[in-house]
Amino acid sequence: MDRDAVVFNQYRVCLMVHNRTAYLQSVNASMPTFLNRIYVFFELKIEVNNIASSMGAHAERVTKMHRRTMTELGYDKETIEKAIPKNEPIKLIAEALYKAWELYSSSSAVILIVVEDQNQNQIDQKHVEYALEDLGVPVDQIVRRTLTQCEQCLTLSPERHLFLSGSRVAVVYFRAGYTPDNYPTEKEWAARLLIERSDAIKSPWIGLQVANTKKTQQVLAEDGVVERFVGHPRDAAAIRSTFAGLWAINGDDPVTQKLIKVTIGLGNNPFPPLLMLSETEQLLGFPPMKSHIVWDDPICDSRLQLLSGTLKIAQENNQNKWLGTASGLQRLYE
Repeated sequence: MDRDAVVFNQYRVCLMVHNRTAYLQSVNASMPTFLNRIYVFFELKIEVNNIASSMGAHAERVTKMHRRTMTELGYDKETIEKAIPKNEPIKLIAEALYKAWELYSSSSAVILIVVEDQNQNQIDQKHVEYALEDLGVPVDQIVRRTLTQCEQCLTLSPERHLFLSGSRVAVVYFRAGYTPDNYPTEKEWAARLLIERSDAIKSPWIGLQVANTKKTQQVLAEDGVVERFVGHPRDAAAIRSTFAGLWAINGDDPVTQKLIKVTIGLGNNPFPPLLMLSETEQLLGFPPMKSHIVWDDPICDSRLQLLSGTLKIAQENNQNKWLGTASGLQRLYE
Protein backbone atom coordinates (compact mmCIF):
# COMPACT_ATOMS: atom_id res chain seq x y z
CA MET A 1 0.00 0.00 0.00
CA ASP A 2 1.41 3.41 -0.92
CA ARG A 3 1.98 6.03 1.73
CA ASP A 4 -0.83 8.27 0.47
CA ALA A 5 -3.33 5.52 1.15
CA VAL A 6 -3.14 6.12 4.88
CA VAL A 7 -3.39 9.92 4.81
CA PHE A 8 -6.91 10.64 6.06
CA ASN A 9 -9.05 13.72 6.40
CA GLN A 10 -6.57 16.24 5.04
CA TYR A 11 -9.20 17.96 2.94
CA ARG A 12 -11.86 20.53 3.53
CA VAL A 13 -14.25 20.15 6.46
CA CYS A 14 -14.59 17.87 9.47
CA LEU A 15 -18.23 17.05 10.16
CA MET A 16 -19.68 15.48 13.28
CA VAL A 17 -23.41 14.91 13.07
CA HIS A 18 -24.36 11.90 15.16
CA ASN A 19 -22.58 12.51 18.41
CA ARG A 20 -24.88 11.38 21.19
CA THR A 21 -23.59 11.59 24.73
CA ALA A 22 -25.53 9.53 27.24
CA TYR A 23 -25.80 10.84 30.79
CA LEU A 24 -27.07 9.17 33.95
CA GLN A 25 -28.92 12.04 35.58
CA SER A 26 -30.07 10.75 38.96
CA VAL A 27 -30.73 7.65 41.00
CA ASN A 28 -33.91 6.46 42.71
CA ALA A 29 -33.54 7.03 46.45
CA SER A 30 -34.81 3.50 47.10
CA MET A 31 -31.84 1.93 45.29
CA PRO A 32 -28.99 0.32 47.25
CA THR A 33 -26.79 2.67 49.25
CA PHE A 34 -23.63 1.97 47.27
CA LEU A 35 -25.33 3.18 44.07
CA ASN A 36 -26.66 6.31 45.74
CA ARG A 37 -23.24 7.14 47.09
CA ILE A 38 -21.76 7.08 43.59
CA TYR A 39 -24.45 8.63 41.45
CA VAL A 40 -27.15 10.53 43.31
CA PHE A 41 -27.29 14.28 42.59
CA PHE A 42 -24.76 13.90 39.78
CA GLU A 43 -24.96 13.89 35.99
CA LEU A 44 -22.33 11.46 34.79
CA LYS A 45 -21.32 10.68 31.21
CA ILE A 46 -21.77 7.01 30.40
CA GLU A 47 -20.74 6.85 26.75
CA VAL A 48 -20.45 8.69 23.45
CA ASN A 49 -21.82 7.33 20.18
CA ASN A 50 -21.55 8.85 16.72
CA ILE A 51 -22.88 6.47 14.05
CA ALA A 52 -24.95 4.29 16.37
CA SER A 53 -27.17 7.09 17.64
CA SER A 54 -30.29 6.78 15.56
CA MET A 55 -34.02 7.16 16.26
CA GLY A 56 -33.94 10.96 16.09
CA ALA A 57 -37.02 11.00 13.85
CA HIS A 58 -38.93 8.71 16.18
CA ALA A 59 -37.95 10.72 19.27
CA GLU A 60 -39.08 13.90 17.52
CA ARG A 61 -42.47 12.44 16.67
CA VAL A 62 -43.00 10.94 20.11
CA THR A 63 -42.34 14.39 21.56
CA LYS A 64 -44.98 15.87 19.25
CA MET A 65 -47.41 13.13 20.27
CA HIS A 66 -46.88 13.90 23.96
CA ARG A 67 -47.39 17.63 23.37
CA ARG A 68 -50.54 16.94 21.37
CA THR A 69 -51.85 14.66 24.13
CA MET A 70 -51.36 17.38 26.74
CA THR A 71 -53.18 19.83 24.48
CA GLU A 72 -56.11 17.43 24.16
CA LEU A 73 -56.15 17.09 27.95
CA GLY A 74 -56.60 20.84 28.29
CA TYR A 75 -53.17 21.99 29.42
CA ASP A 76 -52.20 25.52 28.42
CA LYS A 77 -49.28 26.23 26.09
CA GLU A 78 -47.00 27.57 28.84
CA THR A 79 -47.40 24.41 30.91
CA ILE A 80 -46.73 22.20 27.89
CA GLU A 81 -43.58 24.16 26.99
CA LYS A 82 -42.22 23.69 30.50
CA ALA A 83 -43.15 20.01 30.71
CA ILE A 84 -42.07 18.91 27.22
CA PRO A 85 -39.47 21.10 25.47
CA LYS A 86 -39.29 21.05 21.69
CA ASN A 87 -37.17 18.20 20.41
CA GLU A 88 -36.07 18.59 16.77
CA PRO A 89 -32.96 16.45 16.13
CA ILE A 90 -33.87 15.74 12.50
CA LYS A 91 -33.93 19.43 11.68
CA LEU A 92 -30.49 19.85 13.21
CA ILE A 93 -29.02 16.77 11.50
CA ALA A 94 -30.35 17.85 8.10
CA GLU A 95 -29.06 21.40 8.56
CA ALA A 96 -25.58 20.07 9.37
CA LEU A 97 -25.50 17.84 6.28
CA TYR A 98 -26.90 20.64 4.13
CA LYS A 99 -24.29 23.08 5.42
CA ALA A 100 -21.54 20.58 4.60
CA TRP A 101 -23.01 20.08 1.11
CA GLU A 102 -22.99 23.86 0.59
CA LEU A 103 -19.42 24.22 1.87
CA TYR A 104 -18.24 21.66 -0.66
CA SER A 105 -19.20 24.22 -3.34
CA SER A 106 -20.45 21.84 -6.01
CA SER A 107 -24.20 22.12 -6.54
CA SER A 108 -24.30 18.98 -8.68
CA ALA A 109 -22.50 16.80 -6.11
CA VAL A 110 -24.38 14.09 -4.24
CA ILE A 111 -24.83 13.22 -0.58
CA LEU A 112 -23.98 9.54 -0.11
CA ILE A 113 -25.71 7.78 2.79
CA VAL A 114 -23.94 4.54 3.70
CA VAL A 115 -26.46 2.04 5.06
CA GLU A 116 -26.54 -1.57 6.23
CA ASP A 117 -27.53 -4.49 4.02
CA GLN A 118 -30.29 -5.43 6.45
CA ASN A 119 -31.51 -2.00 7.46
CA GLN A 120 -33.76 -1.75 10.50
CA ASN A 121 -33.57 2.05 10.77
CA GLN A 122 -34.50 3.09 7.25
CA ILE A 123 -37.66 4.95 8.34
CA ASP A 124 -35.61 7.02 10.76
CA GLN A 125 -33.05 7.71 8.02
CA LYS A 126 -35.71 8.61 5.46
CA HIS A 127 -36.87 11.55 7.56
CA VAL A 128 -33.34 12.96 7.35
CA GLU A 129 -33.57 12.66 3.56
CA TYR A 130 -36.96 14.38 3.48
CA ALA A 131 -35.58 17.25 5.57
CA LEU A 132 -32.62 17.58 3.18
CA GLU A 133 -35.05 17.82 0.26
CA ASP A 134 -36.97 20.57 2.07
CA LEU A 135 -33.71 22.49 2.51
CA GLY A 136 -33.00 22.34 -1.23
CA VAL A 137 -30.95 19.22 -1.99
CA PRO A 138 -32.42 17.62 -5.15
CA VAL A 139 -33.90 14.21 -4.44
CA ASP A 140 -31.77 12.53 -7.12
CA GLN A 141 -28.63 13.85 -5.37
CA ILE A 142 -29.35 11.93 -2.16
CA VAL A 143 -28.12 8.38 -2.70
CA ARG A 144 -28.20 5.33 -0.42
CA ARG A 145 -25.59 2.58 -0.83
CA THR A 146 -24.16 -0.22 1.29
CA LEU A 147 -20.42 -0.54 1.79
CA THR A 148 -20.47 -3.56 -0.52
CA GLN A 149 -22.15 -1.50 -3.24
CA CYS A 150 -19.70 1.36 -2.62
CA GLU A 151 -16.78 -0.90 -3.50
CA GLN A 152 -18.39 -1.52 -6.88
CA CYS A 153 -19.50 2.01 -7.81
CA LEU A 154 -17.04 4.41 -6.13
CA THR A 155 -13.89 5.72 -7.80
CA LEU A 156 -11.20 8.19 -6.78
CA SER A 157 -9.74 10.74 -9.18
CA PRO A 158 -6.08 11.83 -9.14
CA GLU A 159 -7.26 15.02 -7.40
CA ARG A 160 -8.84 12.85 -4.67
CA HIS A 161 -12.39 13.68 -5.72
CA LEU A 162 -14.81 10.86 -4.92
CA PHE A 163 -17.19 9.77 -7.67
CA LEU A 164 -20.28 7.58 -7.42
CA SER A 165 -21.13 6.13 -10.82
CA GLY A 166 -19.81 9.31 -12.43
CA SER A 167 -21.34 11.80 -9.97
CA ARG A 168 -19.05 13.68 -7.61
CA VAL A 169 -19.66 13.04 -3.91
CA ALA A 170 -19.74 16.03 -1.55
CA VAL A 171 -20.76 14.38 1.72
CA VAL A 172 -20.60 10.80 2.99
CA TYR A 173 -23.06 10.24 5.82
CA PHE A 174 -22.33 6.95 7.59
CA ARG A 175 -25.30 5.11 9.04
CA ALA A 176 -23.34 1.86 8.84
CA GLY A 177 -19.72 0.84 9.24
CA TYR A 178 -19.52 0.94 13.03
CA THR A 179 -19.45 -2.79 13.69
CA PRO A 180 -17.22 -5.59 12.32
CA ASP A 181 -20.34 -7.21 10.87
CA ASN A 182 -20.48 -4.37 8.35
CA TYR A 183 -17.10 -5.48 6.92
CA PRO A 184 -17.62 -9.17 6.03
CA THR A 185 -15.01 -9.12 3.23
CA GLU A 186 -12.06 -7.05 2.05
CA LYS A 187 -14.37 -5.25 -0.38
CA GLU A 188 -16.04 -3.28 2.41
CA TRP A 189 -12.68 -2.31 3.91
CA ALA A 190 -11.49 -1.21 0.46
CA ALA A 191 -14.58 0.97 0.05
CA ARG A 192 -14.05 2.60 3.44
CA LEU A 193 -10.39 3.27 2.65
CA LEU A 194 -11.33 4.85 -0.67
CA ILE A 195 -13.84 7.13 1.04
CA GLU A 196 -11.35 8.16 3.73
CA ARG A 197 -8.69 9.02 1.12
CA SER A 198 -11.09 11.31 -0.72
CA ASP A 199 -11.87 15.00 -0.25
CA ALA A 200 -15.54 14.25 0.44
CA ILE A 201 -16.78 15.52 3.80
CA LYS A 202 -17.22 12.49 6.02
CA SER A 203 -19.58 12.11 8.94
CA PRO A 204 -17.82 10.74 10.83
CA TRP A 205 -14.27 10.48 9.53
CA ILE A 206 -12.28 7.47 10.72
CA GLY A 207 -10.37 9.36 13.41
CA LEU A 208 -13.56 10.43 15.15
CA GLN A 209 -14.95 6.92 14.86
CA VAL A 210 -11.87 5.43 16.55
CA ALA A 211 -12.15 8.04 19.31
CA ASN A 212 -15.74 6.89 19.71
CA THR A 213 -14.86 3.32 20.71
CA LYS A 214 -15.37 2.29 24.32
CA LYS A 215 -11.67 1.48 24.71
CA THR A 216 -10.63 4.99 23.71
CA GLN A 217 -13.22 6.48 26.05
CA GLN A 218 -11.96 4.25 28.86
CA VAL A 219 -8.35 5.37 28.29
CA LEU A 220 -9.48 9.01 28.22
CA ALA A 221 -10.92 8.53 31.71
CA GLU A 222 -7.56 7.41 33.11
CA ASP A 223 -5.51 9.75 35.28
CA GLY A 224 -3.39 12.20 33.30
CA VAL A 225 -4.94 11.61 29.88
CA VAL A 226 -7.39 14.52 29.82
CA GLU A 227 -4.49 16.77 30.88
CA ARG A 228 -2.79 16.05 27.55
CA PHE A 229 -5.59 17.95 25.80
CA VAL A 230 -6.68 20.43 28.49
CA GLY A 231 -3.86 22.53 29.89
CA HIS A 232 -5.22 23.70 33.23
CA PRO A 233 -5.39 20.95 35.91
CA ARG A 234 -8.55 22.43 37.39
CA ASP A 235 -10.32 22.31 34.01
CA ALA A 236 -9.17 18.73 33.45
CA ALA A 237 -10.43 17.72 36.90
CA ALA A 238 -13.79 19.35 36.21
CA ILE A 239 -14.12 17.41 32.94
CA ARG A 240 -13.15 14.12 34.56
CA SER A 241 -15.68 14.67 37.34
CA THR A 242 -18.44 14.22 34.75
CA PHE A 243 -17.27 10.72 33.75
CA ALA A 244 -18.95 7.60 35.05
CA GLY A 245 -16.56 4.79 35.93
CA LEU A 246 -14.88 3.08 32.98
CA TRP A 247 -12.61 0.06 33.38
CA ALA A 248 -10.30 -1.83 31.04
CA ILE A 249 -11.19 -5.33 29.89
CA ASN A 250 -7.97 -7.13 30.74
CA GLY A 251 -9.13 -10.73 31.08
CA ASP A 252 -8.77 -10.80 34.87
CA ASP A 253 -12.16 -9.47 35.88
CA PRO A 254 -15.09 -11.54 34.54
CA VAL A 255 -17.69 -9.20 36.04
CA THR A 256 -16.18 -6.24 34.17
CA GLN A 257 -16.13 -8.32 30.99
CA LYS A 258 -19.80 -9.00 31.46
CA LEU A 259 -20.77 -5.37 31.93
CA ILE A 260 -18.75 -3.42 29.35
CA LYS A 261 -19.05 -3.50 25.57
CA VAL A 262 -16.08 -2.60 23.40
CA THR A 263 -17.53 -0.97 20.29
CA ILE A 264 -20.40 1.44 19.81
CA GLY A 265 -24.07 0.67 19.65
CA LEU A 266 -25.90 -2.31 21.08
CA GLY A 267 -25.07 -6.00 20.98
CA ASN A 268 -21.30 -5.67 20.85
CA ASN A 269 -20.18 -7.91 23.71
CA PRO A 270 -17.61 -10.25 22.09
CA PHE A 271 -17.10 -12.50 25.11
CA PRO A 272 -18.55 -16.02 25.47
CA PRO A 273 -20.80 -16.92 28.41
CA LEU A 274 -18.81 -16.61 31.61
CA LEU A 275 -19.85 -19.72 33.47
CA MET A 276 -17.59 -18.99 36.42
CA LEU A 277 -19.91 -16.22 37.65
CA SER A 278 -22.08 -16.93 40.64
CA GLU A 279 -25.84 -16.51 40.34
CA THR A 280 -25.66 -13.16 42.14
CA GLU A 281 -22.84 -11.91 39.89
CA GLN A 282 -24.79 -12.94 36.80
CA LEU A 283 -27.77 -10.89 37.96
CA LEU A 284 -25.52 -7.86 38.44
CA GLY A 285 -24.57 -8.04 34.77
CA PHE A 286 -28.08 -7.38 33.47
CA PRO A 287 -30.08 -4.14 33.52
CA PRO A 288 -33.52 -4.23 35.18
CA MET A 289 -36.13 -5.60 32.78
CA LYS A 290 -39.72 -4.42 32.66
CA SER A 291 -42.23 -7.16 33.37
CA HIS A 292 -45.69 -7.75 34.80
CA ILE A 293 -45.59 -9.09 38.34
CA VAL A 294 -48.75 -10.45 39.94
CA TRP A 295 -48.80 -10.32 43.73
CA ASP A 296 -51.17 -9.80 46.62
CA ASP A 297 -49.96 -6.34 47.62
CA PRO A 298 -51.27 -2.81 47.06
CA ILE A 299 -50.35 -1.19 43.74
CA CYS A 300 -47.67 1.47 44.11
CA ASP A 301 -46.14 3.89 41.64
CA SER A 302 -42.52 3.12 40.74
CA ARG A 303 -39.99 5.80 39.91
CA LEU A 304 -38.04 5.78 36.67
CA GLN A 305 -34.35 6.35 36.14
CA LEU A 306 -33.76 9.03 33.53
CA LEU A 307 -30.99 8.51 31.01
CA SER A 308 -30.75 11.43 28.62
CA GLY A 309 -28.84 11.60 25.37
CA THR A 310 -27.69 14.96 24.04
CA LEU A 311 -27.25 15.15 20.28
CA LYS A 312 -24.44 17.44 19.11
CA ILE A 313 -23.17 18.49 15.71
CA ALA A 314 -20.05 20.35 14.64
CA GLN A 315 -18.31 21.39 11.46
CA GLU A 316 -14.86 22.89 11.30
CA ASN A 317 -12.10 23.75 8.86
CA ASN A 318 -9.36 26.37 8.83
CA GLN A 319 -11.68 29.14 7.69
CA ASN A 320 -15.14 28.33 9.06
CA LYS A 321 -16.60 27.07 12.30
CA TRP A 322 -20.25 26.23 12.74
CA LEU A 323 -21.65 24.53 15.80
CA GLY A 324 -25.05 23.45 17.01
CA THR A 325 -26.58 21.35 19.75
CA ALA A 326 -29.94 19.81 20.46
CA SER A 327 -31.07 17.99 23.55
CA GLY A 328 -33.32 15.01 23.14
CA LEU A 329 -33.30 11.33 22.33
CA GLN A 330 -34.26 10.66 25.93
CA ARG A 331 -35.03 7.20 27.24
CA LEU A 332 -36.40 6.08 30.58
CA TYR A 333 -35.20 3.06 32.51
CA GLU A 334 -36.84 1.64 35.59
